[in-house]
Formats: sequence, C-alpha cells, structure tokens
Amino acid sequence: MKKRIVALDRKLGRIWARIGGTVFLVIGLLATMSLVESEGFSLQTHWPGLAIAGLFFLAAIGCFRSRRGLVDTISDSHPDRNG
Repeated sequence: MKKRIVALDRKLGRIWARIGGTVFLVIGLLATMSLVESEGFSLQTHWPGLAIAGLFFLAAIGCFRSRRGLVDTISDSHPDRNG
C-alpha cells in the first residue's frame, strides 16, 4: 500500500510540475510576442522585458525537469525524507 501511495505522490508531483511549466511557458511566449510585436521594437529599449521572458522560460524548464513528489514539493517535513 505504501508503494502505491508513493507512486501516486510522484505522479501527482509530475503533473503539478507539468502544469506549472506549461503556465510559465505560455507566459514567456506571450510576453515575447507582445514585445516583438510592439511598435518601435528594438533590443536596446526592450531588453528588460526580454530578460523577464527568459526567466519565465528558465522557470518552465525547471518545472519540466522536476521529478519530486507532490508532498516533497509542498512540505518541508516529509516523514520519509533522509537527513
């Protein structure tokens, strides 16, 4: 029974990370599209917005690479944690 709960926890954690990664990816894409399509776009004037969009892309990559369970993501005091 414990193995099933741990497997479900891992699955829910991956789903949670995928949803977060998708949200960050969409925000980054929309921010980039908004900047590029703005009137008078140039890298010299719009670099802060592009940097922020890049941070959203990095957050999305971090979410997509996450393999932690949901309990490990939400809680600091998981009973099965070593250390």
